[in-house]
Amino acid sequence: MWALDFADSQIGRAEQAGPDVRLVLSSAHVHPMSVDAAGQGYLSPLVLMFRNARCSGELAHALGRVAAGELRVGGQTLRVLRLPFEVAGPLRCHLALANGTVLEIAADSVGGPLDGNETFVESYAC
Repeated sequence: MWALDFADSQIGRAEQAGPDVRLVLSSAHVHPMSVDAAGQGYLSPLVLMFRNARCSGELAHALGRVAAGELRVGGQTLRVLRLPFEVAGPLRCHLALANGTVLEIAADSVGGPLDGNETFVESYAC
């Protein structure tokens, strides 16, 4: 069981898909949810779909490392989300990227499903 940590994840693609916003994390920073699980690392890829989304910030520039991120829903701020997840809103996601881009997404819901095609690596260090 994994938990997604927005910080240190990498956005590989961000796009408007009709009324939705789709973020493809080319490497999603994850932590184990149990003490007997393997250590932290990265899952690749992970698609986050924000339904009926309104976005402020430049989606075209929303690429690269996420320096900080959080999801606000129902008066609660979440920086780590158990995978897979589906969160009903209204909600607001704030992502600050290392390249200086700030993305705010307001949506009715967001999902981060796992389809079994993700690859886990502990580190990308050489």
